[in-house]
Amino acid sequence: MDWDGEVAIYHRGSGDTHLLDPLAAELLRALEQQPRSDADLVSLLSELVSPEPARPPQALVETILGELKRLNIIEQVEP
Repeated sequence: MDWDGEVAIYHRGSGDTHLLDPLAAELLRALEQQPRSDADLVSLLSELVSPEPARPPQALVETILGELKRLNIIEQVEP
């Protein structure tokens, strides 16, 4: 099955399956390895996206993190 780079994840807590676009999947993989700051994620996303996306990397990271939080896939950890 071709999902154009999208990744399916299963959330055990809710029983829901979510389809993540490639950028969201990469950011989630990075967060699985260790907690990261927004600046770290912006830097990572900037490396992944070439040429420069239509939206600034900071805005993309904020959108992706907001959606992952809304779906209860991630939670913010205070430093």
